[in-house]
Amino acid sequence: MKVVAQDFVSDGRIATAAGCLAAQQLAEWVIASAISPKVAAQVLRTIQPVGKGL
Repeated sequence: MKVVAQDFVSDGRIATAAGCLAAQQLAEWVIASAISPKVAAQVLRTIQPVGKGL
């Protein structure tokens, strides 16, 4: 196991996230992996925290 100082890490079909944006980061990764990065970006724009991306 390698410890890294990152809030999001993925390796193949496994991902982990930490911090207040962990749910958004994991949702983006799942959608991008299953559908496309473009769709993931569109979805994330609708759930960004106040002041980010809207």
